[in-house]
Amino acid sequence: MKIIILGGHLFGSFVDEFYQNSESIGSLKYCRRFSYNQTGRTIMQDQNLKPDMLYFEQDYVESVFSQTSFEIIEGPLEATRVVDGYILIKV
Repeated sequence: MKIIILGGHLFGSFVDEFYQNSESIGSLKYCRRFSYNQTGRTIMQDQNLKPDMLYFEQDYVESVFSQTSFEIIEGPLEATRVVDGYILIKV
């Protein structure tokens, strides 16, 4: 069985831009909601993202799947400036 999961990477000045224009949803570290300001709307439009997103940093995604019965067979596959895709297989 293969599944695809989205993770992400943040780099350069986009780290600040991303966090300054989004907020945590509840106490969940990786759940973010974009601000409805001009920059937040621009990020959502440019990256084709919804206002709420579940975001996992690349290192976290790789560490989680290294501890499970899934193996990353391809990835990270860059989709946007902030989203990577991974193709996994259950081993």
